[in-house]
Amino acid sequence: MLGSDGFGCGGSLIARDVVLTAAHCRNVTMYAVLGRHDLNDDDGEVIAAREVIPHPGYSDYIFPNDFMLVFLADAYTADNVNVVKLNSDPSLPTVGQSLTVMGRGDTDVDLVSTLSEDLLSVDVIAISNEDCEASEGYDELGEYWTYAGMITTDMLCAEADGKGSCHGDSGGPLVIKGDDGSADVQVGVVSL
Repeated sequence: MLGSDGFGCGGSLIARDVVLTAAHCRNVTMYAVLGRHDLNDDDGEVIAAREVIPHPGYSDYIFPNDFMLVFLADAYTADNVNVVKLNSDPSLPTVGQSLTVMGRGDTDVDLVSTLSEDLLSVDVIAISNEDCEASEGYDELGEYWTYAGMITTDMLCAEADGKGSCHGDSGGPLVIKGDDGSADVQVGVVSL
């Protein structure tokens, strides 16, 4: 988990001293909390960011290339967290493939600041960008949403009925699950 002054985003450890997250999570006083599965515990390590590098093609308008590398001041040393395996196959995921999204996002639709104390996950299905862009409807608060004109070719969409990533899950991983955690492959980063 990445944080700064009460703000939080997810992320994935891609090297012992590098976290992959979403560029819209950038903040100059960022730090990483690694190896802490329950926010009420003092497990794991808190490591300050040394350097934050958003994707050069990132824009705050519709979030294209919403990726960022956070280089940590020190390497994570504990053995209870594995470095994630990143996808190298451009044909994955396929439309209809089962994926898992993880994070500590908002658990109360009425209180945006109610983040989960435990790391949560939900299974979703990859959909085409065309179907994603055609998505529209009302959320739990009665607000109308549409993705028309917001989906770019560098984006990946996934859905599930009544489930998905939530506010506060940004930067967290979207993975194809393997037989065990070490076989998981990260195919995306939570953005919108």
